[in-house]
Amino acid sequence: MAQVVADGYSSVSGSPFSNESILIRRTYDFALDGGATADTYKLVDFPDGAAVRLVGVVCKTGVTSGGAATISVGLAGGTGAEMLSAEAISSFAAANDFAAGIAGAVAVVADDIELSIGTAALTAGKLELIFEYIAL
Repeated sequence: MAQVVADGYSSVSGSPFSNESILIRRTYDFALDGGATADTYKLVDFPDGAAVRLVGVVCKTGVTSGGAATISVGLAGGTGAEMLSAEAISSFAAANDFAAGIAGAVAVVADDIELSIGTAALTAGKLELIFEYIAL
């Protein structure tokens, strides 16, 4: 298993003002990042102690697989704080679809946010993940 730094990875710099929430977007792109089930894909590094939630996912290019692949998004290291847990790739099959309301979990961040692929490797796809965060 390898940890892959997604091509769209970057840290969030600066802190929002008190009670201010900020939306940011990060991209997972199969063409740039690969799609092996054994790898995890680092998407973003929020400041430690930030409250973060996944607002939604925009499908830029349909996600495909040779099997019944799933996608999870959560804190690095498999701590169980999943924002998106084993979502079937059929949710991300058509370009420009917006999958909203799929992420109810809010995590207090102490590590990177990662995307992982379960069940089967991906063969194509590009997703834009939209996060909201508040500094605590």
